[in-house]
This record gives sequence, structure tokens and C-alpha cells, in this order.
Amino acid sequence: MSPDLVGPVTPKWRVRRSCLVGATFVAAVVAVAMAAPSHADDDYESDQSFSRGLDYAGVLFNFNLEKRQGQRYCRAVVDGSDTLDATYDLMRDGAYSFDVANGISSAAMVAYCTCSVMARQGLDADPILCRPYELAYLRENAN
Repeated sequence: MSPDLVGPVTPKWRVRRSCLVGATFVAAVVAVAMAAPSHADDDYESDQSFSRGLDYAGVLFNFNLEKRQGQRYCRAVVDGSDTLDATYDLMRDGAYSFDVANGISSAAMVAYCTCSVMARQGLDADPILCRPYELAYLRENAN
């Protein structure tokens, strides 16, 4: 066979360079995907629990906003606010109806601040129930 029928031959250095660039790209993508979360509140299980609670209550419409509101609710409870007062604060500051604010706060109680809510209600909280978000918040504000 003549070389014209086979087609042009690609130099080896070009093939090696393409493989090297592809391998570098794949390695970078894998490294980013496997990187540890950078924030203490990036807890997949708690977020899933919160999402399920919002969905169950029928108020899941903007997860990121509601997550911030739920964690704000937990900070208020951890700092000593009554659970109902913290819910009213959500209503006032977030312009939510009572049903929406109560759905957010109920989901947040389970997902982000179980121990603090139990303690606020006078119940003994088993440390194993404490959520990563509230533990990180307590550590940050221990002074």
C-alpha cells in the first residue's frame, strides 16, 4: 500500500503530548471532585435531612436561601433565643408566613441544631445527636 492511501502519519511526539494534556485534565478534574469541603457547614447528611424536611413541609422553593435561614434560626437558638421567638424573627426578617417560617425552623431543628433545641426545651440531649453545624458554631463562639 502506498502512503497516500493510508493517510498522513501523526508524529509520536504529538500523540504523546495529546495523551499528557488529557491525563493532566483528568487528574485536575478528579482532584477538584475529591477535595474536602471548605466550610464546616457543608455537611451532606444534614443538608439532605434539611431538604427532606422542607419538602415534607411543602416549603422547598430555594434551598440555598432556606439553608441560610435555617442556620440563622439555629444560631439564634444556640445563642439563647426561644424557638418560637426565632421562628417569629424568620417571619419578620424573611417576610415569610408562619407556615413557611415554621417549616424552615422545623427542618432546621432536625438537620442543624438538634442538641440546642432539646436543651432549650429542658430535655437531656445525647451528644451523639449534636449536628456538625451547631458544634462548629459553638466552637467558633466559645469565647
